[in-house]
Amino acid sequence: MLLGRQRQTRQIEQLLRAARASEGGALVIRGETGVGKTALLRHAEVEAAAQKMRVLWVAGIESESELAFSSLATVLHPLIENLQKLPPRQRAALEAALLLGPSVEADRFAVYVGTLTLLSAAAEAAPLAVLVDDAQWLDRASLETLLFAARRLRGTPIAHLFTVRAGVAFPSTEGLPEELLDGLDAEAGHTLLSQTAKGSVAPIVAARLHRETAGNPLALTELAVTLDPKELDGRRPLPEPLPITVHLELGFGARISDLSHFARRALILAAACGECDVGPIARALTSLGLPADALTEAEAAGLLVIRDGTIAFRHPLVRSAAYRHANEDERRASHRAIADALDAPADSERRAWHLGASTAGADAAIADELETTSQRALTRGSHPAAAAALEKSARITPDGKSRARRLVAAAGLWERAGFGVRALALADEVEDADDSQLEAQRHHIQGRVLMWTGDPTRAREILASGADRVENAAPAQAAAMLVDASIASTMTGDCAAALRLARRATALGARVGGMAMLGPQFSLAHALILNGLTREGVQLGREVVARARELPSHLACPILTSIPIVLHFGEDHETAREVITEAVDTAREQGLLALLPYALASLSLIESRLGRMRRALAAATEATQFARDLGLRSELAFACYCAAVAEGGLGMEAESREHARDALQLAQELGIDSLVTMTCTAIGVLEVSLQRPDAAVGPLETARSLLRHQNMRQPIVAPWNAEYIEALVLLGRRPEAALALAEFADIVESADSAWGRAVLARCRAMLAPEGYAVVAFEEAIALHEGGPIPLDRARTRLRFGQLLHRQRRTLEARRQLRAALSEFELLEARAWIDQSKAALAATGERVGDAAKPHLALLTPQETQVCLAVANGATNREVAARFFLSTKTVETHLTSAYRKLAVRSRSELAGLLARIELRERA
Repeated sequence: MLLGRQRQTRQIEQLLRAARASEGGALVIRGETGVGKTALLRHAEVEAAAQKMRVLWVAGIESESELAFSSLATVLHPLIENLQKLPPRQRAALEAALLLGPSVEADRFAVYVGTLTLLSAAAEAAPLAVLVDDAQWLDRASLETLLFAARRLRGTPIAHLFTVRAGVAFPSTEGLPEELLDGLDAEAGHTLLSQTAKGSVAPIVAARLHRETAGNPLALTELAVTLDPKELDGRRPLPEPLPITVHLELGFGARISDLSHFARRALILAAACGECDVGPIARALTSLGLPADALTEAEAAGLLVIRDGTIAFRHPLVRSAAYRHANEDERRASHRAIADALDAPADSERRAWHLGASTAGADAAIADELETTSQRALTRGSHPAAAAALEKSARITPDGKSRARRLVAAAGLWERAGFGVRALALADEVEDADDSQLEAQRHHIQGRVLMWTGDPTRAREILASGADRVENAAPAQAAAMLVDASIASTMTGDCAAALRLARRATALGARVGGMAMLGPQFSLAHALILNGLTREGVQLGREVVARARELPSHLACPILTSIPIVLHFGEDHETAREVITEAVDTAREQGLLALLPYALASLSLIESRLGRMRRALAAATEATQFARDLGLRSELAFACYCAAVAEGGLGMEAESREHARDALQLAQELGIDSLVTMTCTAIGVLEVSLQRPDAAVGPLETARSLLRHQNMRQPIVAPWNAEYIEALVLLGRRPEAALALAEFADIVESADSAWGRAVLARCRAMLAPEGYAVVAFEEAIALHEGGPIPLDRARTRLRFGQLLHRQRRTLEARRQLRAALSEFELLEARAWIDQSKAALAATGERVGDAAKPHLALLTPQETQVCLAVANGATNREVAARFFLSTKTVETHLTSAYRKLAVRSRSELAGLLARIELRERA
């Protein structure tokens, strides 16, 4: 048992036992250097082996942190035999990333999915314990992959344990439980001192050492060894200051200084190498003129261990101290010797990095080799490693033009990797590239980064002006910049500017032809619809879908995941749903994870509007999870908004408010005013449904003010108008409602909106004099008939029934209110159900509780699994589609069978088919 770590060891043992029971999870252990993180991981290793779990171990090494997928290769190496079980695209991507196969065109998300599948396949044979030490020093591609797997593979026979040094930059561990590891308590600290010191330790000295070290085990151990016995037993005062905590590295440095010259140089060489086998180290020792046994003295001093042909440092601080103890010439000479020793083809990337570290100034040959390394890393799907290699290449490039080209390219790679600040810094370095196209690329990078990180207004200016400068020399690039400028305009809500820029982009795209036309035409369709030119925009959107479907799926998918929401705003709901469903399936099959958050959020919003609320909630839940996992903040903002809409429709007030709050915060931080408008509308809709018109007016007036500034002319995008009018009528503010009605009528007419005409008719009926209101409501219901949005039809029936009740036409009122209640119950619109029941009760009719809808019994992920199974997918196919293990799919399916009282896949399919028919009725 580890001293003073009983609670943490129990926590780890519980995690491992849960994994054996197919209920695994993850734990992040965070703490300062020397606090005992690695000791806990070693305990986990022993315990996992005792429980007959397969252990996968990797330790991060700072000098290896730029080598793409090097740590992932270490973790997955024992599972290589399972590669045959992967789908071809995943297998090819993972083999390329791990240098086990030829280079393929892949992104990091294909590697994520391949890793998920490989770990899941291996866990079917035996439970896994994935142990990651010093995670902050893993190469970023490996770390992001393992964190993604840890989030997606919870509830499987897999336990993930990460240790992280406190105070060191680390990718987000959001969603994973964390344990902050503090120092030992006084009793455990005294025991540790007594066990490691050569003599006795006086209690007063032990108390002082514990206080000064905050119970840090490594510091206590080092002090027990380095302090004089007389200092430990209290016969001599302790030195001031004590060589502890932040001085631990210096303490190791002092021990390194005691080594002979040959041993010290050999230790520096090993520290520079990182994780090297003895073979390359031996060749490097020879090239430096050092004896082959030069490391033996360091091993005898307890600084490192040579075992099974590899070199392991006693502690990461030993490596750090050895490297920092050297001067610059010694470090560069060590890196050069290692580069020369790494002569195997598989070591080409490591060789290039060591060559880069070996030069103090410009070197064209090494710069070229680093650029080649960058290209290899990019092919394998590691944008961070590719960007770092190309940036290093640029730093040592002697030619000014080549240096500028590499800096701009590196900035683009950093942007694609999600490091916007780094990308901007590099792009800003290139003050004058003396090349108009290169300058345009630089401005395009700057504009895209600003667009997605909080300043879309400035982004539009940079993109539009950059396009002006290269319009004649590079029309395709200018068109692409104008497309992004148009998108930035829609984000700020400047619909007129979006249309103007999209028209320019389309004209330039037509000059180029081919693929260069699709992006501009998509942006034009979007801008046309937002400006109320609905028919023209929908027609163009359908043409874009047709052209995109002729392309290979990986090229078509980005367009087909973006265009459906545009068609939905143009009220072509069925086409929108068909295309987005197809695009989501393709993105899943192709492992195009970056596209899924936006696509799933779009699907959710479309399903919500069509009244399929449980499906909408399932899609929105998955979208928010993916967006968080992948660090896509703008997609997360949109997904949170869509979740708020679905939850509001289902009457899940607390959840809807929480997601709306998150969406608003993110949208404001990112400068996405259009999403602020939409979210304020969603809040207003929720308040109206909860019969709080006074609370609804504020957010709806905010939406109204923003939309007036934005001049957005498509009423269904942010349907604030009807909610605002209804709230004002309910509050008795009829003159204000009449003014808002005139404004709404103008927008509906200009946009030729069928949905708008039906809802406008309801608003007119609510404002009509008593003698004309019945006719007005009948007209509104007639306009709703055949429409695809059932919630609004039910709301119109509710208000009509309430009017008839006020007019003492009880039987007619009940007929409308019963119809409204029936539709609300089918939609699971809890707040509107409550309103309808109250209205019916007021007429004297007793209303019982309806049976809980079947899908309401399921969690969002159970809903997704059941829908896929009902469509004929096998458990393995469902697992691949939703990036789960087959064991997790089985668990979800078993739970769903029990909740739905079905016993087979055929019964499940029949039940969901009946639900589908009712929803479409």
